[in-house]
Amino acid sequence: MSRLKGRSGRRPKDIDQEIIERLSVLDEIFFEKLEEALNNGEVYAMRIFANHRLPKPKEVKEIEVAELPIFYLDTDD
Repeated sequence: MSRLKGRSGRRPKDIDQEIIERLSVLDEIFFEKLEEALNNGEVYAMRIFANHRLPKPKEVKEIEVAELPIFYLDTDD
């Protein structure tokens, strides 16, 4: 990753792809350990599972709009 020296911002896509390819050989071990942790009731494993399997709830915001005049006209003249 010496190609990143002196650079700011996002990593180049080819570096990300290389990391993904190198880590993919560990997928089977990861899922086995995750399953073990889920079966043991580990909270961190439940969080990982939920974050990737369950849809996130949609955020609903209630906004109250008050209509106020931008400027006042003096009609006393």
